[in-house]
Amino acid sequence: MHYRRSLPVLLSPLALLLCLAFPGTQAKSQQRNSPDFKIENNRILFQTAAVQLQIGAPAIELLSGKQIVKLIPPEQTAASAEPSETPLGPAESKTWKWQDPKGFGYTRTVTRLTERQGFTVKMTFTNHTQSAVRLHTFILGEKTPEGLRGGGSPQDWVLSSLSAKGRASDLGKDGRLGSRDILTLFTEHGAKGLVMGPAGPGESEIVYNAVISRGRAAVLIVSDMNDIVVDPGETRRSEELLVLAEPYESALTHLFSWMAVTHGARTARGPIFGWCSWYSLWKNVCERTTEDALGSLVANRDRLPMQVFQIDDGWQKAYGDWDADPKKFPSGMKPIADKISAAGMIPGLWLTMVTTATNGAHPDGNPDKNLDPTHPATREFITKTLKKRYADGFRYFKLDFNNPRLNDRYNQKMTKLQVRRDMFKLYREAIGEDSYLCACVGSLDRGAIGFADSVRIGTDSGPRWLPRYSGCCMADLFNEVGAMALSNGILFAADPDVAFTVPEKYNAAPPLPNAVRVWHGWVGLLGGVMMTSDDFHQAPWNTDSAIRMMEILNPPAPEKGRAFDGQTDLSHPQFGFVASRPWGNFISVQLLNLKEESAKVSLKGLPLAKIGPKFHVWSFWDRKYLGVADESLQMKDVPAGGGPLLRLTEIPKNPSQPVLIGSDLHIGMGSAEIKEIAAGANTLRIVLTDAGARSGSLFFHSAKPLSTSQSTGMNVKSVASDSPEVWRVSIANRQHGKPQTIELKVGN
Repeated sequence: MHYRRSLPVLLSPLALLLCLAFPGTQAKSQQRNSPDFKIENNRILFQTAAVQLQIGAPAIELLSGKQIVKLIPPEQTAASAEPSETPLGPAESKTWKWQDPKGFGYTRTVTRLTERQGFTVKMTFTNHTQSAVRLHTFILGEKTPEGLRGGGSPQDWVLSSLSAKGRASDLGKDGRLGSRDILTLFTEHGAKGLVMGPAGPGESEIVYNAVISRGRAAVLIVSDMNDIVVDPGETRRSEELLVLAEPYESALTHLFSWMAVTHGARTARGPIFGWCSWYSLWKNVCERTTEDALGSLVANRDRLPMQVFQIDDGWQKAYGDWDADPKKFPSGMKPIADKISAAGMIPGLWLTMVTTATNGAHPDGNPDKNLDPTHPATREFITKTLKKRYADGFRYFKLDFNNPRLNDRYNQKMTKLQVRRDMFKLYREAIGEDSYLCACVGSLDRGAIGFADSVRIGTDSGPRWLPRYSGCCMADLFNEVGAMALSNGILFAADPDVAFTVPEKYNAAPPLPNAVRVWHGWVGLLGGVMMTSDDFHQAPWNTDSAIRMMEILNPPAPEKGRAFDGQTDLSHPQFGFVASRPWGNFISVQLLNLKEESAKVSLKGLPLAKIGPKFHVWSFWDRKYLGVADESLQMKDVPAGGGPLLRLTEIPKNPSQPVLIGSDLHIGMGSAEIKEIAAGANTLRIVLTDAGARSGSLFFHSAKPLSTSQSTGMNVKSVASDSPEVWRVSIANRQHGKPQTIELKVGN
């Protein structure tokens, strides 16, 4: 492919350096926002108007006995350059090659993106000796004193990990921060900053070790090769590191999009709506309780058209003995799978293929509780187990505790990431392309990308009020799901774990009902997997209000929710999405106060420019219009663990035009259930989809009175004024599968 290049005209010294390092970048180097970029003494210097990054020299680490031997290349030598193509467009690549006297060869390639502020780094290692060696790590960049920093006050910049139980530190505090795969540095709620992450193709984990001192972070960046065996004449490559200096949402979206290409992301099946047994039945699940729960869903199928009915942990004899417990399921698993299918749902089953018990299988003879999926006997065991359950009729597999035994793995030529990717590939091959695979991993696990349809992106949604990092609690959920939300629909369908339909059930811990209700908003606004374990055949879940709580989640809204803080606040106090419609833009946002006492919650970080300087505010849970507001709006006295779910609606240019300001039919508040709104001279026509609850209300702001003209596919019970210029249109008996329209008369 050929690229058009501009002729150099009066190049500055900086531009000349850029041209020498990357031929063909003259035009870009003179652009107003073009970053400074140069390579000196094997160090990469990258600077934009907002951030500065210095990546140190590369190195190779080999394991010799118990000692680490480091191969350090000489200072920068001649390099070859060529144009290249990336998932983010054209680029220019430059490769340095070194030959070690011992007989090892290695390279470092730096690829500078032409159309974005970013670059990649990758390495190779070749064993030219006569003996096999063990490759410990590729050091993509040593620590340097300059490291990573932002402009202005260090305390305004937050360095953060997106790993499970992600942690963060502002650059004003000296200390250390470790991370795997992704490291972010942002300020101003994500408006400025930088992300570093693995671009692919899934060779190994990238590990960051950051030391924060004097307002900057010196970062060691390693592609961890886990002491793999490299045979004579063999070449191995590192993971490719991508660095992007863009606003948070853009940077993470582009990183995940690149990763989706290199890892073969599997997104066609999308998220699912369903039920699992865990949080209501725990390990007490049995044939009778399963049939009771199934019966309640069948009885409410018109309101809860769930796609999946999944039996969780407890059905089996033991971990590693994946036959049905005869005391719990005396008929075996096939009959219950047949009943689920007959009810119109996909039969689902929970298993863990690489975790076993003392009385479970140990195919390779090792008594450890974690199995080695690279061992032929273990691979045969996994395949036979999954195929047996497939033969029973199960087509949804929730695979948990995916922690293989790695240190003494049978295949010593595979990195730990490659072992995990090969493990998930084996799962997929065993259950077939027609099965839905949920990888219950709780974080960004690149092992599952390309093989799993959905991935758990956070901890268990345990309804517990505990400090962050306690595990399986609300604070950890908001931390982890908020960090990983942007992966949803790009790498897989994000699974946040279950929602709970009766928050009041958890009133023993005062802040907990508030947090459980907020969590329901998060599950709905995320637009990923939507599951519950609430057993609708018994109290307190066998009520109309509990069933309606699940109705309003289905199906996911077209938009995907995200945290609006840009990974600068791990409690993620604003979560939601922006919806753009021909009849007006709006923001659906769940606010959150994770403090132990009541507090104010603001709109800081929200992209309010999308809806204008002033906007209507409507509150979902109490169905109240809060008036017109601007960016200074603060919700006062938000209770501990709680927060309102708001719709912020653009004010139309014609103030007399009626505008939809709220809907309680769906938790997206108009994003999923409204297909079209068309205004005539004295009429307003609303076309609905099948999304959401069968009964509820639409809310309009109108200076002129509204009244019913006609409707189809539903009953309009009333059109009444809630407050001056606010009109509630109450709807009942929506007929799913049929056209649903409302014609309103505007004016007297």
